[in-house]
Amino acid sequence: MVSYKRLSPEDVQFSNAASSEEAPVQEMEEGKDPEETERPLLPRRPSCSATTALISLGSLLLLVCGLWLLVTIFWLQAPSNSVPHRAPPPRGSPGTGGGDRGRALPEPQACGVVPEAWRFDCYPERGVVVTRELCEARNCCFIPASSSSAPGRNGVPWCFYPPGFPSYSLVSVKATELGQTGTLVKTVKTYYPKDILTLHLELLYETDHRLRVRITDPSESRFEVPIAVPKATEKASSPAYSVELSNEPFGIIVKRTSTGAVLLNTTVAPLFYCDQFLQLSSSLSSQYIYGLGEHRSSFLHDIHWNTLTMWARDVPPTGHLGNTNQHF
Repeated sequence: MVSYKRLSPEDVQFSNAASSEEAPVQEMEEGKDPEETERPLLPRRPSCSATTALISLGSLLLLVCGLWLLVTIFWLQAPSNSVPHRAPPPRGSPGTGGGDRGRALPEPQACGVVPEAWRFDCYPERGVVVTRELCEARNCCFIPASSSSAPGRNGVPWCFYPPGFPSYSLVSVKATELGQTGTLVKTVKTYYPKDILTLHLELLYETDHRLRVRITDPSESRFEVPIAVPKATEKASSPAYSVELSNEPFGIIVKRTSTGAVLLNTTVAPLFYCDQFLQLSSSLSSQYIYGLGEHRSSFLHDIHWNTLTMWARDVPPTGHLGNTNQHF
């Protein structure tokens, strides 16, 4: 027997209706942004990329380098506050006092025989108009140069040392284990004050390619540059150079044994050895001189009557010689 139960409308459920009612809800849930469902309480900040950081760092470095370059250029172009070293003024003309009292002026004939290429400047001070009176006060020759120098270049000195200008004489020489020693004597003082009249000469044949020359004051210990120099323990057996000594006036001539080329010749001008002043002259074996000292010119030096710096103080090289203390 089949029984039936009477159902109320509330108990009746239709599957199609249920699916149709749930579909919009599901579609709405599927249409939501996943980030909105998981949105944090605090807003996120955009992350800084590596490219942006590198660009910022590079810009900062360029700015610092530009400022440093501008400061350096301004510093190099600024005038130096240091006073350039100048030789002392003449000690007096002949007959007026000083160490050169009683010495006669050089004969014009003796001055005229000196070629222009061998005229060593007797009045090298800068900023001074050298006149005949100033030149002859130092017992030097005064002859205006016949040829004018090129624009921007120095010319032949008008005031130069005459033949026979007072210098040192080599009075004694003796051989040593490493070379030679000798004594230099000067009997007449010059226009530089505090002349050292007696000197000690030392020639050291250290290696076949190195000759060391030392000229010192035997009566007083003086300052020497505190740098380490190689020291030889025995004399060179077969040096590639030969040494000749001139007694009157004193001079050293060094030649290359293979070709006979003169490497050093100090007989061309007087030797000055005074308190805080030393002048040793020599001829050049070649006109091609490269890389001597600190300078801002070309690597090949212009030796046409120019002053070249050999040692400078601890400052950058500039266009003038106000910061130097030894010249060539």
